[in-house]
Amino acid sequence: MVHDKINYNIDEPSSSGKTLSIAFVNQRQYRAQQCFMSVKLVDNADGSTMLDKRYVITNGNQLAIQNDLLQSLSKALNQPWPQRMQEMLQQILPHRGALLTNFYQAHDYLLHGDDKSLDRASELLGEIVQSSPEFTYARAEKALVDIVRHSQHPLDEKQLAALKGTQK
Repeated sequence: MVHDKINYNIDEPSSSGKTLSIAFVNQRQYRAQQCFMSVKLVDNADGSTMLDKRYVITNGNQLAIQNDLLQSLSKALNQPWPQRMQEMLQQILPHRGALLTNFYQAHDYLLHGDDKSLDRASELLGEIVQSSPEFTYARAEKALVDIVRHSQHPLDEKQLAALKGTQK
């Protein structure tokens, strides 16, 4: 939930600003488990609903949902996104939604922090960077994962010598 009011008290109803609520709901639909994202934008001044959308989340539609949500918010708020911001967003995101799923999976492995998880995260991120080199966040995340991976293992004599520049 996001509010555009300073010192917002969650227990009191607000009479100014707008409230953006995003909720994720897992439901069984026709024998299949589905995840929905519900988005609601309310103008607190008059209680009117400015935006009310529900998205079905699948493995490949995250980017489409993100783009639609940003466009819908822009339209509801009557506030177009600056061209520079749109260009920056295109630079940092992959062009295929499946890569975004893999990115978040790799990030989840990073959060586990054990050797096996870090190796898997590095492997996934390597595949992402190879197939989508323009995905800037994936490159940065891969560097972070590799630094964490290598910092957990002491160097053997050969690696230490290579670091010092004196090969044995």
